[in-house]
Amino acid sequence: MLVIREPIAAGVFYNLDKNLLTKEIEASFKHKLGPKKIKTEKFRASIVPHDKIHLSGPVAAWVFSKMEKANYIIIGPNHNQIGSKFAVMREGIWKTPFGEVIVDPKIAQNTIDKTKLIEYDVMAHKEEHAIETQLPFLQYKFGNDFRIVPIAIANSFSDMDFVDACALIGKNIAQIIKASKEPWRIIGTTDLSNGTKENVERNDKILLKSFASMKPEKIFDATASINSRFCGYGATIATIAAAKELGAKKTKLLKYSTSFEVLEDPMAVSGYASLIIY
Repeated sequence: MLVIREPIAAGVFYNLDKNLLTKEIEASFKHKLGPKKIKTEKFRASIVPHDKIHLSGPVAAWVFSKMEKANYIIIGPNHNQIGSKFAVMREGIWKTPFGEVIVDPKIAQNTIDKTKLIEYDVMAHKEEHAIETQLPFLQYKFGNDFRIVPIAIANSFSDMDFVDACALIGKNIAQIIKASKEPWRIIGTTDLSNGTKENVERNDKILLKSFASMKPEKIFDATASINSRFCGYGATIATIAAAKELGAKKTKLLKYSTSFEVLEDPMAVSGYASLIIY
């Protein structure tokens, strides 16, 4: 039986109507915080936010403005803590207003076989928006002519054992990509700190510095130092570890901003960043 993953974020995080969604994405690129133009660049992995498109879309657009066409392993958080700690959909299709995207069954199964940590679990993805919100940007650029492998990571047990597990998953994903004859890129998705504008901007500087180190233990220390677990903690560690295994040497911050730029509420702010790893 074909597994169909319906677009649960449509109508909440982005527009349900195809034409309005197109305008919404175009507005993200043209926004004062957006990249304004599309110019591809070679990189092995990226980190993008996943909030409502009118809030984080202009920041996310920076990565997608540089994205080359490939297939994509998309690693995101499991906000709802439902299902397996490390969960992949190994078959089926993901739907958005732009159409259907196919899950690559071979690469997905390889992540289960090789990592020994990732489990096949549809329920972990059923109500989770983070990975889904990346698809309209990819479809806007490339149509539906690409495949994905969606991996959700729950952060409920964030200690060094968890960090080591995420780093190992990243390294194994890189080895799977190396063995594939087709081009694959990794998209890790996370929002950053939450809180007052002052605290978010201070904490996010610490987080982004730790990302630039490309060392899982530094990300762990940075997160502990600000007493905050950002939602894509595990996804970020796995993505950076995969990029390093693929030969990446450094990160490049394309854009940082916060929800304050849109909502102008200094007491309830979320931080967003777009990075490439090459």
